[in-house]
Amino acid sequence: MSIKLSKNTLRMPLLLSVLAGSAVLTGCTSALAVKDKNINIQTEDSLTARVSQVELMEDTEGLLVTGTLQRSAIGRGLILGHLHIEVSGRDGTLLQDLEIDQMYPGNNRQFEPFQAHLKPSVQQIRAIKVVHHDSWSTEHPDQEEG
Repeated sequence: MSIKLSKNTLRMPLLLSVLAGSAVLTGCTSALAVKDKNINIQTEDSLTARVSQVELMEDTEGLLVTGTLQRSAIGRGLILGHLHIEVSGRDGTLLQDLEIDQMYPGNNRQFEPFQAHLKPSVQQIRAIKVVHHDSWSTEHPDQEEG
């Protein structure tokens, strides 16, 4: 007994799987990158971590700043310190100032993604600055002056 398959018989399942895959991928991309070239994104590394891949995204809740914090030395556990995010307005005023506390990369990774929602609108923002402060830094809020 032989089964004869035509090219159309083979193409239909392939087409359906491609369409299903694209529908799944479309559902996962709920945040879109903001393409405003007038917004200056600055990063500043510390001795223990490097800030990279910072992007401004827009989702259903508003603006979202995303990026990656990468450990400078090989090791595991917490990336000590905190991320400091400053959002400046078109007139130079500070619109938002927020912090993300210590980050714990899982699965022996050397990096950890981060994200934070921003209150200002795209039209208000001139610059975003993302800085990592080491835990012993004088910029750290938990550091006691003595």
